Order: sequence, then structure tokens, then C-alpha cells
Amino acid sequence: MRTGFGAESGRVTFALVHHANQYLITEGYADREGLGEILGVKGPSEFSARKRGLLPLLQMHVAYGVPLNLHLSGTLIETLAWHYPESLSLINQLLRSGLIEIIGSTLSQNVMPFFSDEYNRRQINEALWLYRRHLGCDLRRVKTFWVPERVWHTEKLAPILTNPRLLNGGYRQVLLDDRLVYRVGADYSGSSREAFDRDRPFDPRALSAWNIAGVPDLTILPISLRLRYLIPPAASAKEHALSNMLRALRSAGGDRSIAIYGDDLERAAGVGCWDARHAPQYERFLRWLSLNRWVEPVLLSEWVRRSQPFETGTIDPGTFFELARTWGAGEDYRGWHDDPNCQVHRRYLAAAEQALASAEPGVAVDEHAQLPARARRRPGETGQQRRVVRDRGHSRAPEQPREPLELRLAEDVERDEHVLDPRVDHRLGLAELLAGDADRAELDLAPRDLD
Repeated sequence: MRTGFGAESGRVTFALVHHANQYLITEGYADREGLGEILGVKGPSEFSARKRGLLPLLQMHVAYGVPLNLHLSGTLIETLAWHYPESLSLINQLLRSGLIEIIGSTLSQNVMPFFSDEYNRRQINEALWLYRRHLGCDLRRVKTFWVPERVWHTEKLAPILTNPRLLNGGYRQVLLDDRLVYRVGADYSGSSREAFDRDRPFDPRALSAWNIAGVPDLTILPISLRLRYLIPPAASAKEHALSNMLRALRSAGGDRSIAIYGDDLERAAGVGCWDARHAPQYERFLRWLSLNRWVEPVLLSEWVRRSQPFETGTIDPGTFFELARTWGAGEDYRGWHDDPNCQVHRRYLAAAEQALASAEPGVAVDEHAQLPARARRRPGETGQQRRVVRDRGHSRAPEQPREPLELRLAEDVERDEHVLDPRVDHRLGLAELLAGDADRAELDLAPRDLD
């Protein structure tokens, strides 16, 4: 059994975090892949030729026994439940096996600092409801948060994330970029954050968990920019750089050091706009992890529990480097939010928030709808009669609603909990997917650093 990083063990702690936020809702797009291709269940006629897609990547983790920390956006979960409910079986298998930790977030990935506290709370609770409904999660174990677009503001967001009114009782960890460990103050120019961005030093402080000053119940887990560029390793030079970085952390870090990779799941899976070669490269990397026992892949909440306490630091507003500096959004995202070209979109978002606010209290609203409930009134029905909807328990309706239609769980579709041998008429071909032989990878990553 793998042990934690420390002087005696000589191991380095490492975490893989994948963020899946697809807005695709169907097939047959003229300008992009459809949902089946993103999942990896449509494409080449030969199943063995499929290495790309979200589900094949998850199967790789099953095959190599490498833990992963996974965020699925609420919009993606609902799309899977409608169109590919069988795909949820693979995620349920990972949960039962102990190989996966579900990472929480908001339902539709709204950039949180620009929305009211109540709107953000509802977004978070609706996502939690979906994790419980479709993934069978024990919400008390969903304690790590993926911040949408990784746009952070401590004073605005920390009270929301630690709010005991959340369905999980509040979050305890938040994933942010390593550059946020460094102060920016009132001016980026000349700040320690600018120096970190410019020099990209190897600094164990950026590879350590921190308690956020003024928020004793919330810990920052820093996502490494270096690891984002090194994984999946596309060439031997990146393989060596990745190995050297982890070895340096093993030598210079401490018991509370952790190397965290966090990025879009589509990137490692080689779908969407990403290079299709990423998928076999990522599989090579997983094989390397399974052979190099001095690197310990972990689930984040479990690692935090055994590694506390942490040092405390002030976390200024910010986001990931490319968004803040290269693409001009700035540390507070206002370069994009306030762009005149986005004015119409700001109006849409404001209208959605106002519609929800107008439903509180007493006038209930279907949180999955685009319009207020009064816009969908049945013929002959008065506004007073229509003051009820399904509300996930966020506020009490004045009368009992009619039983809502619900999406079907994967278990309702096939009733076969042993996912390794699903029924042959599954249209996803999960039997072939889950029986995939990881040893048939096209490329082999040599265990150069095998200890």
C-alpha cells in the first residue's frame, strides 16, 4: 500500500484533477464533435482503435488503478442523464472502487464574483443535488471546490463556499492556481505575483496547501502551471522535465507539499479542440505512474485530512495566468466581463438572476427553465395557482407541487450493477469499453525512474 510523502517514505504526493464542462447537448453538429464523440463512444468503426474521449480516459484509470479527482459540470451531468445514462455507470464504478473523488462546483459554471450570494448558493446546491441524484454521492464527502474559470475573490466567495446551508454542509478545500499564493496588492506591476509569472521559479511554497487568512475553515490547493504544460508528456524532453520536477519536490518539499495537475478533461482525452494524440500520451503517463512507486497519486480530501495543519496566507483576487495576462481578462476578470462586446450576454445573465430573485419568497420557479414560471402558465391557470415548482428543498412552497418528471438513473435503465459485464444491448458499448486492455497502448513510456 502506498504511503504519504515524508522523509521516511521518500515519496512525493501527486494529484490528478480533471474538469469536464461540455455544453454539447446532441449529435450532428456541423462545426464540432457531437456528444458521442466527446464521450468516446462514436468514431472509428474498430473499438480497439478508440483511444480518445472522456469514458476511455476514465477506463484507463480503472486499468492502472490510479486515483483521480473529477469535476463534472451540472450541464454535462444532465446531458448524460438524458442522452447517455449508461455512461454514468462507469463513474459509479469508480466511486465504488475508491479510485475517484467528486469535485464540486456550480451548476452552470457562472463566474461567481459577478453574481449575488443567493444566486451562487443556489447554483452550488443544484450541482450538489445532481451529484447525489445521478452519481449517488454522499454529499458529506464532497468537500473540494472547483471555482468556475478559477476566478477567485476571498471576501466574496469564501463565505459562500463555507456556508453551512449548502447541501454538503460547506466546502473545506478550493482548487486555485499556484500564482495566487503570491500577493498582487493594488498593482500587478512589480508585485510578487508578477515576479512568479515572469521567472517561473521552482518554489515549494507554490506546491503546498495553505489555509486562507481570515477563513479558518478553507484551504487552498494550488494547481501547478508547470504540470499543466508537462501533462500529458508529448516527448521525452517533457517526460524528463516532469520526472525532474517531482524529484526536486521530493527533495525540497515537506510533509505538506503536493504536486497538483488540474485542467480540462477534454485536453487529456484528446477531444474537443485538443490534439487527438493527447489520449495515448496520457495513457503512457498513467503507466509510468503505476510503475514509479515513489510518486503517490492521491484523492485530495483524504490527503488534506491526514496532512493538516497548514500554514496560513493571504490570497488576493486572481485567476489562471493565461486568462489574467495573455488573454487580457485581468486578475478580477473585468477585462472580459466589462467588454462592450459582451453587453448582450450580461443582460441575459442579469435577466436570469432577476427572474430567480423575483421568485423569492413564495413565487417558486423551475430552476432548470429559462423563463420565470409565469411565462409558462397553462391555459386557464392563474398566477396564484402557479406558485409552486420543484425546488430541491431550497425554500418551502406554499402548496405541494405535482410529482415532477425525473431523469432516469443508469440503474433504472439496465438494472445491472456489475458494470464490467453490462447487457450486450447497451448502445454505448460499455462492455467493450470497460474490458479494454490497457497494455495495448500504441506507445510505451519507459519507466526511466523506476525505484
